[in-house]
Amino acid sequence: MIATLRLFTAATATLALAAVVVPAASAGTIAVAQPCVRTESPVGVSLSGYAPGYVEIQLDGSYLSEVDTEESGAFTGTFPAPSLGSARAETHTVSTTQGGSATFSVTPTGATQKPAYPKPTGKVTLDAFGFVEGGTLYAHYVHHPTDVKYSLSKTVALGKLTGACGNLRKKVAALPVKKPKPGVWIVQVDNRKAYKKQVAPSAELSVYVAKKAK
Repeated sequence: MIATLRLFTAATATLALAAVVVPAASAGTIAVAQPCVRTESPVGVSLSGYAPGYVEIQLDGSYLSEVDTEESGAFTGTFPAPSLGSARAETHTVSTTQGGSATFSVTPTGATQKPAYPKPTGKVTLDAFGFVEGGTLYAHYVHHPTDVKYSLSKTVALGKLTGACGNLRKKVAALPVKKPKPGVWIVQVDNRKAYKKQVAPSAELSVYVAKKAK
């Protein structure tokens, strides 16, 4: 039997949570669904092995919510990921006052290149982060002469994403295209082999090719 509950955080925000019947364990355990989540994404949390009744959940030592484990001593639900400061990623702890804790990280999705304004024939250090689904990271090189006109020229597999937050740092060619046309080139970085403009999650970098003097 699944019962949907409406609970309030200390900031009086409503959380939609579900209590799931599972076999009781000998000791209470709290766990998160993913070790790393993107900003503004839900954080999945589950409890098992607690005594039936209400359990207080805390985030970084402060009250987050009170949930009812009912007869099963178990509970599953979600809460919004904490806001991110200036750091690339931040680690948080979710726990209960009855014991047990779990950690997770919050990260944005993005990419940078150094130098920021590279020569088309040069190399850049590409730093991608926040592709939490993992897999292979791809770079799609798209000629973008106007706001509405664009054409894909090449797609390159950059390598496997690493870590719980899906990161990759690698030195690559700034624009691996033979005889590139003048104008702005968009480098869309994502974890899809097939190009789709501004697909989520993705990040964009740019390379400018100047016109040759006549």
